[in-house]
Amino acid sequence: MIDTQQLLREGIAAAKAGRRDAARQALMQIIEVDERNEQAWIWLAGVVDDPADQRVCLENVLDLNPDNPQAKRGLAWLEQHHPTAATRTDGPPAAPSPDPPPIPAPFSAPVQPPSTGATRQVRDDDRTPLATHPPPVSPPQWGDGGGAPTRPPGTDPTRQLSYDGVTPLATRPKEPVPPPPPPVTEPETDQYPCPYCGTPTLARHRTCPKCHKSLMTRGARREKRSIATTIVGILWIISGIPSILGGLLWVVLSIYDNSSSGTFSSFFGILMLLGGGFIIQLGRAYLQCKPWAYIVNAILLGLSLIGGLFQIGIVILAGVAMSSIAGSIEVSSGALIDLFGSLAVTIICLIVLLGTHLALTILGYRDFYGPRMRMLPEVAAADDVGLYNIGIAFKNRGMWYMAMKTWETAARLSPRQANYRHALGLAYAQLDQFERAISTLQEAIKLDPNDRRIQESLKLVEEKAAKAQRGKRRG
Repeated sequence: MIDTQQLLREGIAAAKAGRRDAARQALMQIIEVDERNEQAWIWLAGVVDDPADQRVCLENVLDLNPDNPQAKRGLAWLEQHHPTAATRTDGPPAAPSPDPPPIPAPFSAPVQPPSTGATRQVRDDDRTPLATHPPPVSPPQWGDGGGAPTRPPGTDPTRQLSYDGVTPLATRPKEPVPPPPPPVTEPETDQYPCPYCGTPTLARHRTCPKCHKSLMTRGARREKRSIATTIVGILWIISGIPSILGGLLWVVLSIYDNSSSGTFSSFFGILMLLGGGFIIQLGRAYLQCKPWAYIVNAILLGLSLIGGLFQIGIVILAGVAMSSIAGSIEVSSGALIDLFGSLAVTIICLIVLLGTHLALTILGYRDFYGPRMRMLPEVAAADDVGLYNIGIAFKNRGMWYMAMKTWETAARLSPRQANYRHALGLAYAQLDQFERAISTLQEAIKLDPNDRRIQESLKLVEEKAAKAQRGKRRG
């Protein structure tokens, strides 16, 4: 049983990614099973090339839903730029509009105008024509009198759409169409290929359902440093200065002290110098918004919070002990008030200082780390050499799908580069697209027959493909 919803999602994803052949094949499989699928017809209109086939798809949409605005706009555009024999005048056609036709609305894929010469037929690949029944008819040649082309008797020029090239698909029936079923909640159809394996994923996914790798990445940080980060960095630098001065004092004292305590003073002074230098360097790095400085600051802040809570606990215990023995010894009420007053001041100072430090650290987070966001498979704008290097960077991160898309663009920009096709063939093989991998590597060998690396890669890919085929047979 064919899962038409899954096929529809795959077809839409392929159409959005520019893989028109794969989208056309998936959508026509849906129509063979369920020719009342309005969404399949409207998306199919955007991936077929012949205006007559586009007209078939859009008329079928209107048969199912006469109020569909996308189909109406699409037919209006076709009537303007590719009129039928019944609506075409004897004069030459109007100049084509620079704007693409508004079909289909879900992703506004441009519909290609009919090519000159042989009729462009509906195809599921670049070799096998789909619309072979009835025999194709050449498009009208403008300027030869404007007559409509002749067609075999009994054929409807807008009612033939074939998937297998032999059996025409029945399109909309002529009898009245029964009312549509009650509306149902449409499944989520916005899909994005996984940058690693190319599996279609939904925008809400955080990990790929196939390769289980994270689909999240960090966005851009703040371009301008916040006031909170500036304050924390300056405070770290200021706090390191006393340690430097104290270390210098201990070292100077140890020089004039020949006893064993002088050695200790020298060692202690060096430690203070190193600690103060580290604190000043931490403050500088914090002002430069280096992530490691934020991590060290957070660790030191956490240790300070723990130490502060420990000190508060000690002071509270001391106060409780003093109050408990106040009755057995002669302690003035003024002394107890002073004790608890100092305790309260200590607690307030710790809370204020550490709380302020914590608040400033939280407010400055975006200076060091951008927001987590979903990765979208987009190819950067660059020349062929830049794209090739970007693809290598994707490959080193394990993002083979993104490497493949990038190398495809590089190969289109420079079709004579064997290295681009070599890398592209290996990417296809990594994604288990062995037929495309083998054909691409064979093309690379034709461009550079003396490159033994390409020949070895082709041999390895052929072996891997044969092994995968044997595994499928066993399964």
